[in-house]
Amino acid sequence: MIEKFERINNGEIVQMAMIVGFLPHDIPAVREVKVKGEPKKVLSSSSGNPFSIGWKDGGRDKKEFMSLEFWGNSAEVMKKYGYKGMPISVSGRIKKSSYKRCDEVVPYETLIVDKFEILRFRKKEDGGSGEMSEVTQMQNGTEGKQIQVNPDDMPF
Repeated sequence: MIEKFERINNGEIVQMAMIVGFLPHDIPAVREVKVKGEPKKVLSSSSGNPFSIGWKDGGRDKKEFMSLEFWGNSAEVMKKYGYKGMPISVSGRIKKSSYKRCDEVVPYETLIVDKFEILRFRKKEDGGSGEMSEVTQMQNGTEGKQIQVNPDDMPF
């Protein structure tokens, strides 16, 4: 499920999105990049390593995907706890880009994650904690409080 909206930030209109879905790929390595001369940690798609979120589009059988970028402590937490197939909720700013394929320009969107929630941890037999009812929230690299959720209430 995706919900797109606009927000005004310092007089500029910014496209935002909130997505509830799953991680369809293994988690790539956290990379260190320089931003304005400062080293920053980022978890994003890189050559040959897609990193995205997937969801079903409005009850149809078609699945949709959007690339994700996690920065700072959020990148490290996602690398440590994230796994292929994990249900997750993310929200943040949409960055639009494009690439050239043959003679056509192909547009795509990436979500720069501000906040995310791990909706279900891995089952104990799969190497996880076994705590299926925990939800962990992260916002701007700081861990939020944990709340109890009934797994039967999840939409997937």
